[in-house]
Amino acid sequence: MIQTEYNGRRLNAVEIVFARMLIKQGIEFDAQVPIGPRSKRTGRHKYYIDFVVQGSSSIAIEIDGSQHYSKANMKKDAIRDKDLEDMGYIIVRIPAQKVIWRSPGLLDPIKELI
Repeated sequence: MIQTEYNGRRLNAVEIVFARMLIKQGIEFDAQVPIGPRSKRTGRHKYYIDFVVQGSSSIAIEIDGSQHYSKANMKKDAIRDKDLEDMGYIIVRIPAQKVIWRSPGLLDPIKELI
């Protein structure tokens, strides 16, 4: 049975489907990985990465719902991606719709980086 909570954070339905896809392909991962400094105000980490896969480099996989495609959120994601790249992560962004449809080749970019 798949875990539905990682690092104190629950996976949403699309993330559970994606996790099952990774498991089926034998790809080891961690989910909801806390990254960056903690906020003095909230005590929370700056970022949580949806999935991290270790390959020749650390791969940060983000499953993007429709909210990520607004101009403001695209700008925030670009800043976040730059911060994560500066920490040594390779960023792979996957539209949630492709996970829902289980699009052929969806995991190919990840497999190539492992």
